[in-house]
Amino acid sequence: MTKDTIKFIIDSALTGRRDRAFLSRESLQNTRCGKEDERTFMNFLNKMERKFGRYAIHNLSTYIIGAYVIGYFLYFLAPGVLYNYLSLEPYYILRGQIWRLITWVLIPPESPGIFTIIMLMLYYSLGNSLEQTWGRSGIMLIFFQELFRQLSEHLSYML
Repeated sequence: MTKDTIKFIIDSALTGRRDRAFLSRESLQNTRCGKEDERTFMNFLNKMERKFGRYAIHNLSTYIIGAYVIGYFLYFLAPGVLYNYLSLEPYYILRGQIWRLITWVLIPPESPGIFTIIMLMLYYSLGNSLEQTWGRSGIMLIFFQELFRQLSEHLSYML
């Protein structure tokens, strides 16, 4: 809701026109239903695309799926390596195994099966659709935001 809408509702409620405030055509027209926020987000993504578009990774979802496929191969070939040397463990990161800050992305979300194939197809479809809609910078922004969120969540246990 915008400031004008909130002011209109408060003024109408104070003057005793509360029923008309929520049902009048004017109050419904003043409510933008998040369109202003949507424009602000898209303007932000357009600025990001102009500034950092040359650094963005084309087909990022394909690379993420490729990392999961590598993780599944490691799961079958050497499951001990996958979890003992590549997982995000703060104890080992503090002991010098800093590669764990990056390699934990290779660990697949679940054990292989039919649902894994469906999940990877869904990742590919949604990733490409979002990349076409938001641009490469937008999808990278969302991906790295989630990546850093998960890193900070795991590393907060060290404190």
